[in-house]
Amino acid sequence: MGKVYKARQVVTKRIVALKVLFPELAKDANMFERFLREARAAGQLHHPNIVSGLDVATVNGLYYICMEYVEGEALDRRLQKNGGKLPEAETLEYCRQVALGLHHAHQNGYLHRDVKPENVIVTPEGVLKLTDLGLARAYGEQHAQTVALTAEGVSVGTPYYISPEQAQGLRDLGPQADLYSLGVMMFECLTGKLPFDSENFYDVMLMHVNNAPPDIRTVNPAVSAEAGALCMKLLSKSPQDRPASGEVLAQELEKLLAKRRTQEPAKARKVNGDTEKMIKPVKPRDSFRFE
Repeated sequence: MGKVYKARQVVTKRIVALKVLFPELAKDANMFERFLREARAAGQLHHPNIVSGLDVATVNGLYYICMEYVEGEALDRRLQKNGGKLPEAETLEYCRQVALGLHHAHQNGYLHRDVKPENVIVTPEGVLKLTDLGLARAYGEQHAQTVALTAEGVSVGTPYYISPEQAQGLRDLGPQADLYSLGVMMFECLTGKLPFDSENFYDVMLMHVNNAPPDIRTVNPAVSAEAGALCMKLLSKSPQDRPASGEVLAQELEKLLAKRRTQEPAKARKVNGDTEKMIKPVKPRDSFRFE
């Protein structure tokens, strides 16, 4: 949709990120509205686990969003560097932080609708930041204002991470749609594989709707029973069978992390011959954000 540049604000001297909309897309009404929707969402959501929006403007016919600059790498690149998967403790902590960011968005009336490793940045301090709110949509009290932007029967999201309700093009989505996508991401981080895969995107979406996901501990026996059960709960076909909210999910993940810390005080253990480092939950600090 656009290109992101690292820039410096002249007056404040701070480093920011500029997302510039491709000029040809500015002529497309739907793409332009998606761009503005991302700007609104980024500007209204202020949370340590969400990239903050600072400004939106146009210069010489170019539209741009000025955002908080985050030093780090996308989670999909981190996965690639680690052979496609991550240690369980690291995965649980990452998912906990994403769940908190999603809960903040949901509490403020926004669904992300495109949760995936590519849209999550990991900072050097271990703080995760949700980004790319271009598909974010208001719901609840704000639902009527944006419902016209998504027609009934039109699927929105990335096929490999899309929820069953999104794949069916349902309009009445809730927070559990984002939690399902987070469950797909958790499955991938723990196993190095996606629960549903095909070269045909349409087939993948049908799998999300109709097929039961493979048991995660069959794919990777090293996954603990508790983490595996939570992941499979997130991948439930019915939204009502998933955790009630991002906050509830974050609490469940914290319990699993606390249990691991209690059981493994040595801070490291052997898994299939490899040492898995234990990490403590990161409490994001305001110092990580540009104000």
